[in-house]
Amino acid sequence: MNSVLTCDRCEEKFNEEQRAPVVLPDCGHTFCEFCIADLLSEIEKYCPSCGAEIKTTDASKYTKNQKLLALLRAEDSEFHDNQDFVSCPRHANKSIEYFCKQCSGTVCVKCMFDEHNGHDLVQIEEMASSLKQNVLDLQKMLVNAHRLNEENTKLIEQVKEELNRLKFQQMKNIDKGFTELAKKLEDKKTEIKLEFEKRYKKEEQKFMTKMSQINTNLEEIKNIERIFEELLQFIDNNIDSKILQKANDVTTFLHKSFTDLDLITKNQISQKSEIYIHPSFKPLTLNVKKAIEIVNKFEMIPPSGAAGSAKVQRSPQQVKGLIGSGSLANGYNSGGEGGSVGGIEIDPLTQIPYYDPTKNQSKSAKSLYGGSQGNPVGATRALGPPMAPHRRLGGAGSLGERNGSIAGSENVFSSIVCFGDHEEILKFNLESQRWEKVKYDSGSTFTGNLRYSGSAYTPDGRIIITGGCLISTSDASNIVYETNIQKPQKFARKKVMQNRRYGHGCVALNGYVYVLGGFDNKDADGVAPNTLDSVERYSIHENRWTQNCSMSDGRAFFGVVPIGEQFIYVMGGFQDYLVLSSIEKYDSVLDNWMTLNIKLPVGLAKMGVTATDGQRQIAIVGGMNPQFLRQKSLYLFDMKTMKFQTCAEMRIAKTFNQQVHFHEGLIYAFGGNEKDACERFDTYQNKWEVISSYGEMINSKICNELNGWTQIYCPITPQLVPL
Repeated sequence: MNSVLTCDRCEEKFNEEQRAPVVLPDCGHTFCEFCIADLLSEIEKYCPSCGAEIKTTDASKYTKNQKLLALLRAEDSEFHDNQDFVSCPRHANKSIEYFCKQCSGTVCVKCMFDEHNGHDLVQIEEMASSLKQNVLDLQKMLVNAHRLNEENTKLIEQVKEELNRLKFQQMKNIDKGFTELAKKLEDKKTEIKLEFEKRYKKEEQKFMTKMSQINTNLEEIKNIERIFEELLQFIDNNIDSKILQKANDVTTFLHKSFTDLDLITKNQISQKSEIYIHPSFKPLTLNVKKAIEIVNKFEMIPPSGAAGSAKVQRSPQQVKGLIGSGSLANGYNSGGEGGSVGGIEIDPLTQIPYYDPTKNQSKSAKSLYGGSQGNPVGATRALGPPMAPHRRLGGAGSLGERNGSIAGSENVFSSIVCFGDHEEILKFNLESQRWEKVKYDSGSTFTGNLRYSGSAYTPDGRIIITGGCLISTSDASNIVYETNIQKPQKFARKKVMQNRRYGHGCVALNGYVYVLGGFDNKDADGVAPNTLDSVERYSIHENRWTQNCSMSDGRAFFGVVPIGEQFIYVMGGFQDYLVLSSIEKYDSVLDNWMTLNIKLPVGLAKMGVTATDGQRQIAIVGGMNPQFLRQKSLYLFDMKTMKFQTCAEMRIAKTFNQQVHFHEGLIYAFGGNEKDACERFDTYQNKWEVISSYGEMINSKICNELNGWTQIYCPITPQLVPL
């Protein structure tokens, strides 16, 4: 764009309709009408270019820059003669120059002051570039999905081959033992062989089922790829303006494709860790000496020094190559020489993964659960919903223990931290399963003077607390505080929000903190609620708030959960006195909201929500129904099928200010309008159990329900920034 025809203050192009060039009579510099009006409204009036004082305040004495207007008309005429000129459907003599993100349509300079006045507009070049980048990102995801699919297919074939080898060795050992027992043991031999045949067949069927899932994923990938090829051809054969005229269709396809491929990719990664052979399939030999004496008490024992056992000596150094670099979401540790991945070992000859239940156990894990924590995923999921990744609570090499080596964080473990209207902080250590209390530092700017605040936790260990209701006045607040998991007792004030709010949603996503909805009225009897639909985004590094696209429905005390690095899901909540059942999805890349066709099984507010199973499911716990009755329910919302599953109910009906918490296969629910009751849900066994309470730590009757407190799940990650 010609800089001469651009306002130096707002950097927008001059035009004849609404942004005409106007000359400052005091110094002669030219700015658009909008900026002139803005300058005249300021208390101290100075020219932005030269700093000269603006003494002429009567707008009628300002004249338009006729030379620039002539240049504008000449440029407009030249632009219409250009072969790439695309006229506006509503104003044929005007070219398309902008894209309206709110309406998903192209806009000319006349449109932007008519039906698109006040909308969020961007240059067509910028929007086209963003759209093309999304297409390239989709192409990368397709390549990655194909690669994972091929790797899993090869792995299935290798596992089947190894399973057949083990089966052959087992049959050989059984034959050898029963030959010594002669004819009178033939019946017993046949019986045992049949048993092993069934076991191997069943194990093989398990891998065939996995193969069927892989083929299903491949079909979905091919469907996306077919439409993707058509999209590429369309983009290659059309200019940007025509492409953007189809932006709504393209964006809808990209949204669905990104979501589907993200779920497929996570499913493939999860499947990869489940493809192994259980140690019970290692070949056994018959105890011949005892078998002759006690024919009716046969037993199979592991081979001692047999040739068949040589192949099951494992090389854990190869684990990293199997799982990939970094740590998976289910807590496997893929790094470190001599380590293993959640009990997964690799056969050095066949490169086949198998599960060793003796790995990653500790006394703390055994004492807590009354037994081994080494059960394979495939063996335990039948007891409960198919949602729980591998957990190793308190075991050697667990997340908290691994991060004990972080400088300055030797005593920092994954925990759930609770802040509220009390002089002390409550902290639940997820490694020891014990409660602690911490007093605020004398220099802390936050000392427990708020309730119904929002909170978010970032991967580098920051805790952000937003808004809330002031204890002293019951007024809504816009104050923001920051602390760190390594020293949560000392807060610092940050930039205030643009809106006062409490009972709002608050999540960290991709380097930002989002606050959503809430109430802004006084929290007092007789005061009608006023529900917000506004959304603000906080840049942690810039310490700055900006307004984002508002939700379709105003809501407060609702469920909110981030998914991946792009999406936020909100569900239920209060809209004034109404209890909602609707669900909305926010796209942080496009800054827009979409209301899903699916609804909650029942209207709910003040429920707890958390993402589970590698963010493939959302758990909705407790809450208050439209009759304002507390609930015991637990629903699982499957992100792929978009369906709800009902699970075991809590022992005690609860409502929550914000969240429940998912950690290594367990969902934790603390307090919630029923004194100091604390429970956790075992996703393996589909059952709730009562756990230790914070009640003995505090004496105040006001906070024994944690009603109005904000609770934050703080996993210790490698990104933790040392103090």
